Amino acid sequence: MKKYEFSLKRVKEFKETILNREKSVLLSLSSELRLQEEKRDQLKAELIEIGEVISQSTQSGISASMLSLYDGRRKGIRQELETLDTKISLLVASVERQKKRVAQAKQDVSGMEKLEEKQLEEYRELEKKENDLIIEEFISSKMAREEAE
Repeated sequence: MKKYEFSLKRVKEFKETILNREKSVLLSLSSELRLQEEKRDQLKAELIEIGEVISQSTQSGISASMLSLYDGRRKGIRQELETLDTKISLLVASVERQKKRVAQAKQDVSGMEKLEEKQLEEYRELEKKENDLIIEEFISSKMAREEAE
């Protein structure tokens, strides 16, 4: 009997390649999401810091031009935060979609692995039957020779 080879080996390899590619995309998207969230956290910290500086400066006296400068920076940060929040929302949605793609690709690969296991089991059963038949034929021919003698 010839050596076992999974008949859909190339399909399985293709599906594994797709899974690896989808995982890579997910990793990239997740990394970008973390980066943007860190950026948002830094901007929020800067916004709080500017608020504290303005509060301290107004108590000790601050020029209108400096107050205007701080206020302008605060408005700029708020606009950046709005843009960043939108970007983060889109990234979160992209990550969720990609997680679904990865799950589907895993399911496809898992289905191929189960099919391979089933085919291997069927092959082993056929191999066992063939071996049993060979043994049976050997015993029968040996008994026939012994009776002939």
